[in-house]
Amino acid sequence: MKDILRELHSIGVPNHFPEFKSRKNDSCVTCAVVGNSANLIESGYGKVIDSHDNVIRFNKAPTVGFQRDVGSKTTHRLCYPESAYDLSMGASLVLVPFKPLDVKWLASAITTGRITKTYRSVKSLIKCNISTIAILNPEFLRYTHEVWLNKSGRYPSTGVTGVMMALHMCDQVRVFGFGADRFGGWQHYWERLQPKMSLGFRVTGVHDGDAERALLNKLHQEGIIDVYNGAST
Repeated sequence: MKDILRELHSIGVPNHFPEFKSRKNDSCVTCAVVGNSANLIESGYGKVIDSHDNVIRFNKAPTVGFQRDVGSKTTHRLCYPESAYDLSMGASLVLVPFKPLDVKWLASAITTGRITKTYRSVKSLIKCNISTIAILNPEFLRYTHEVWLNKSGRYPSTGVTGVMMALHMCDQVRVFGFGADRFGGWQHYWERLQPKMSLGFRVTGVHDGDAERALLNKLHQEGIIDVYNGAST
C-alpha cells in the first residue's frame, strides 16, 4: 500500500487532505452536506445550498436539471471506484476506500486506465483536479461506525461519513437530502422507481437507515448540525 501511495504522490496527488474553503481567513467555515434523498424534490433548497463555502456531495448525484432543489456548487465529492465519474476542476474527489484495490484503481484511473473492474465494472479513466484528490482513511470509517453508529449496519453510508467529515472540518454544518421521501421511499432524487424498489437502502442490511437518521436527528436537536427535511412530509 505504501508503494501505491508513493506512486500517487509522485504524480501530483497531495499527501494531505484539501483545506475546506472560507470566504475570509477570519470567518467561520460553512458547509452544506447534500444527500441524495428524493425529499429534495420540490424543496427549493438550491440557493441556500450554494450559499455555503463548501458543498459536499456523494457518488454520481447530478446537479444539472435539479439546480433549483439541490444547487449547482460542488467542492468535495465522496465516492467509491464503482460510483466515480468525471468532475469539474473546482471539485475535490474524495475516495472512500474499502479495499487495497480501490486505491490501486485511483492510481490507474488518473494515469493508465489499466483497471477496469473491481467487484464489478468501473470507469477506467476519470477527469478531475489531481492536485485536490484526497483519500479518506479507512480508520475514519471504523470510527464513524463504532463511535457514532454503535456498529449498526455493516458499515456507514457515504452520507453519514460525509457529515462526520464535515463536523471535523467545518464551523457550521447544514445537512440536506437525508432520510426517506414523503411516501417513505428511499430512492434518489433523480430516480423514479417502483414502490417495491424504493425501499432498497433501508432493507439491504448494508446501512442502517433508521440508526443513521436517529443520529442526525440527535445532532440536530443538540444544535450541532442543522437538518433540512425538505419535502419529506
